[in-house]
Amino acid sequence: MKTVFVDVDGVVADMLPEWLRWYNSDYGASASVYDIHGWALHEYIRKSCGMKIYDYLNDPRLYDKVEPIEKAKWGVDSIRDLGYKVVFATATPRSTPYRKYDWLDEHGFKPTLKTYLEIQDKSLLHGEFLLDDNITNVLGFSGKGYLFNQYHNEAYLLPINRATDWEDFVNILKGEKFE
Repeated sequence: MKTVFVDVDGVVADMLPEWLRWYNSDYGASASVYDIHGWALHEYIRKSCGMKIYDYLNDPRLYDKVEPIEKAKWGVDSIRDLGYKVVFATATPRSTPYRKYDWLDEHGFKPTLKTYLEIQDKSLLHGEFLLDDNITNVLGFSGKGYLFNQYHNEAYLLPINRATDWEDFVNILKGEKFE
């Protein structure tokens, strides 16, 4: 069975709006996802917050109101129906182990301990496909990586495989031939 590694944040979980909501509340700001044009979030927010923006990731309550990306559940189910093994691979702070696993379970994505990995360096993954919103992960992947379009990664103009949304990625996999 061929494996598709799927990132969680920005691909399955629409975490950035909630993260920015917490920041905006604490700093009296009005940042939106459309203000973020790259991966280094601290470069797009108030300097008074700076690197403290990443402290929010250490609070497991951050995911309490995070919603799934549009059609993510359908997409994961469709990939499984095509005969692929879906493995969720996500970078997670040490302070919140398995919070994303619980979020996936709560939203019906049916993770198991064999199909969920907390991993900082996705270049260590070995499989056929990776769907991620971080270009570094896509470029370092040993198989065929796809960058999941998000506003924060639109500026990357390198020649790279992209999936505009979940429907696009499922159609890409439908076109792949099993060997």
